Amino acid sequence: DMRWHLRARIEVVAAPVVVAATPPLAPTPPPPRPPLRVTLASPPDQARVNHDEILVTGQISGGGGVNRVVVTVNGVEVAREEPRVPLGEFALNLRVRLSEGRNLLVVTATDPAGTSQPETRVVFYDRPTPLQVAVQAPQDQARVQQDDIALTGQISGGKGVSRVVVILNGVVILRQEPRPPLRAV
Repeated sequence: DMRWHLRARIEVVAAPVVVAATPPLAPTPPPPRPPLRVTLASPPDQARVNHDEILVTGQISGGGGVNRVVVTVNGVEVAREEPRVPLGEFALNLRVRLSEGRNLLVVTATDPAGTSQPETRVVFYDRPTPLQVAVQAPQDQARVQQDDIALTGQISGGKGVSRVVVILNGVVILRQEPRPPLRAV
């Protein structure tokens, strides 16, 4: 029986660890803020209305918050809101009075940094006129000798004419329904 005796010597040599100094991480900048945005829900641009007061609605958001909102009609300030603390969002809901004809509505929002964002609308106010019927021929109470006569005249109104009905001796002899309604027929 053979026995082997082995002697072994194990040496562990550690290599020096080099630790490199890394610069500290720079703070991550905050994400950019969305731009200041004015979104008007009403009135639509180029709207035509037949009343002198309209509702202006919309939403204002973005930037560093909403610091001021100014509403003008034809260059004249009609409303101003300046919250004590800038708001992240601002709901707009107010009535403004229009002048007859073309009106330029401007809503301007400003953030705390002084950045302004306007939104404009053109709104036409057409003062309504009463419905008018003018018959030129035949004359009222006229007596005629023929079976056929020509009826001439004009019908007009501020909201337009949506239906014309001519009745002779209780019988409808003409019915017109222009689409869209016409200013005059």
